[in-house]
Amino acid sequence: MPDFSVIITTYNRPHKVVELVKQLLAIDTHTLEIIVVDSSDAVDTNLQSIEKINYIQSHHKNQPYQRYLGYLKATAEYLLFLDDDMEFVHNQVFATLTRLLQENDVSGIALNFEDKHSDTSLAQVPKSTLFKQSSIKNLKNWFTGLPNLPTGVLGLCGNRGKKPSNLAPIQYVGGGAFLARREKLFQNFNCQLLDLFEEKKGMGEDAIIGYGLHQSGNLLFYPELLFLHNDLKDSNYAMDLQAFSRRVLFSRLYLSLERNRLNQQALWPAKLHYHWYSFWRLLGYAVNYMLHRTKKQKSILIGAWQGYKLTFSFNFAHQLHRNAHWMEELNKNTSIEN
Repeated sequence: MPDFSVIITTYNRPHKVVELVKQLLAIDTHTLEIIVVDSSDAVDTNLQSIEKINYIQSHHKNQPYQRYLGYLKATAEYLLFLDDDMEFVHNQVFATLTRLLQENDVSGIALNFEDKHSDTSLAQVPKSTLFKQSSIKNLKNWFTGLPNLPTGVLGLCGNRGKKPSNLAPIQYVGGGAFLARREKLFQNFNCQLLDLFEEKKGMGEDAIIGYGLHQSGNLLFYPELLFLHNDLKDSNYAMDLQAFSRRVLFSRLYLSLERNRLNQQALWPAKLHYHWYSFWRLLGYAVNYMLHRTKKQKSILIGAWQGYKLTFSFNFAHQLHRNAHWMEELNKNTSIEN
């Protein structure tokens, strides 16, 4: 059995995923199982032909579905999930992970990575010009539903406290790179998240996956820089600012409801908080547009309003009744691969 299963999810970025696979092959192929779950428009025949790669063509263009599919195909006890645009800082990453696992009983490890370039996909999203002063900004954030959370904590609406500065517990992971113990992953998981990504409404699945790992065991954050995020402004999320803004504001409701479900708490406080939070976000977007009448600001405002309107017809599947459908889809995908 391999020491680690490395699961790479990719979509229409063949050059990036090939570079990441080359890095992995140069490190150690004897103790690693490399799984590429590809939802691209065309099959990557180059990757498919490499014997040391388990190449899976996903039936759905849906990142959490791809991660779940990789999890089902993996055989190692520990699974390293990577986006296709990640790069290893050095070739001792797995030695570091092995040491951490030997020293700590964990459900997972949130891994540190930084942007390789300053001009990233998210950098094109305009920032608010209001409340620039730190003290006023903090007061405004608290009043509008965005309090300063304790370090490592996942709050309502997907908001997160700062990452710890040392090896310490955390309640979320960054989607670009994280390690999970196989038996602790996707416990009490709500597959409605896959519906939202299928409908191009979902975002922030890393927050939910990480929160589940936190609840099922000891989730730690490792602060040493292990990966670089090679974002060349080609993120599928941020290419369309209106669609991006729609996803962001809509998904905040789901993240709040799912967090309360996992905590076995009432859902109505999460809904109330979401609408208060959204009111102030929409007001801020409107003011920003009035101050700076740019196409980007207009796209963000329209998208956010569209996302907010979608929440009024949204039915949260807190009884997990969508799980049976998605388990059937996943089984179909795995049976064809086999």
